[in-house]
Amino acid sequence: MSEIGVKRYRRDPDIVCRRVASEVILVPIRRNVREVGIFRLNEVAGFVWDRLDGARTAEDLAREIAETFEVVEATARRDVETLLAKLSRMGGIHES
Repeated sequence: MSEIGVKRYRRDPDIVCRRVASEVILVPIRRNVREVGIFRLNEVAGFVWDRLDGARTAEDLAREIAETFEVVEATARRDVETLLAKLSRMGGIHES
């Protein structure tokens, strides 16, 4: 398990989340959109976003994805870690 797997993350309150069809759109409200950009999340990434409450670890999220979407937990873990790294780089999440 990587270091990301044991950390807990929470959403940045300065990111607005909107659902459009099966996508989740993340928009920064206090930063320049041209610098940061708008992010689109698919259904599974949106599922993760909804659960970034500071209480769950990446391992917890991977287990939930594996159960809900019926995928192999190792695949879910890798995907969660990739997503969390991207969200962290864009400033959308922070460690709890």
